[in-house]
Amino acid sequence: ALTATGSYERRDLLASTKLHFWTTQRQVVIAFLMLPVGAVLVYLGFVGLWNHSWLGPACLVMAAVGWTAPHQAQRHFAKQAWNDPHIAAQRRYRLDENGLFIQGPIGERSIQWAGMRRWRRAQELYVIELTSSELVVLPTRFFSSPSIENRVENLLEAELGPRQRARPTAFVVWHAGLVVLIALSLLVVGLAIVVQGWHTDVGSEGIEQ
Repeated sequence: ALTATGSYERRDLLASTKLHFWTTQRQVVIAFLMLPVGAVLVYLGFVGLWNHSWLGPACLVMAAVGWTAPHQAQRHFAKQAWNDPHIAAQRRYRLDENGLFIQGPIGERSIQWAGMRRWRRAQELYVIELTSSELVVLPTRFFSSPSIENRVENLLEAELGPRQRARPTAFVVWHAGLVVLIALSLLVVGLAIVVQGWHTDVGSEGIEQ
């Protein structure tokens, strides 16, 4: 049997929540819907500013909130987990051919391999997904030696298959889309300022004539 012992830190929860968020289909779909909705709000915001309406700043604020919502959701989930009074307590894990055995501050639990869906590795974390909303997080510092860590990884791969990508494509694509939309928004603002200045100059010339 392979054993691991330790207690969670806040960084463990933030890292595991971020990793899990971008591989859950429903959350990824919601995050991507924020992009076009935010773009429409930015457009309405610029129109409102052009017409000196209070709706302009309101739409821009809502767009900013929508675009940062995925990151805020990750931090919120991690904060809620950290508020659990038992989260920082010492835990002991044992992995063998039968599955995973967990001994924690509120009791013991045994999970067979059939009850686990997949696993991921993100730098200093192993994340085992039980359901779409339940994870087992194993920081690498819980293992007594690198050799134990390698044996754990081999066991996970043998029982659950190859590990999932640590940085999902959805994470990269969403951030690339956000950068493009922000760049386009700044371009629109610049063009609006240039056009407004041109109309002002034309109007002034007409008055002088």
